[in-house]
Amino acid sequence: MAYPPFYVLASVMIKHRDHTEAFKNANILRRSLDAANPLKHARILGPAPASIARLKNEFRVQIILKATTRRGLRETLAIAISEAEENGCDMRAVFVEIDPVNLM
Repeated sequence: MAYPPFYVLASVMIKHRDHTEAFKNANILRRSLDAANPLKHARILGPAPASIARLKNEFRVQIILKATTRRGLRETLAIAISEAEENGCDMRAVFVEIDPVNLM
């Protein structure tokens, strides 16, 4: 199975008042995650609308990462976040949670 306790999860939530900007930032981040994960240490799911797609006038897009080790997940995220910021992703709208309690 590819879920805890055998895998480590990370939830990346991208929020923005504009639907197209939210998905633009999510797609930039996804491309950066793919580039930071050449050996496929982490499985990347998304971007997709979050379970609650709009909350408090903000559109929410979610990317889920699954990895076998916490270290591999952290390294992939660190590289991808810095690369996404260089490529124009608004990092003020990105929220990362390691081992989320729920995926809502």
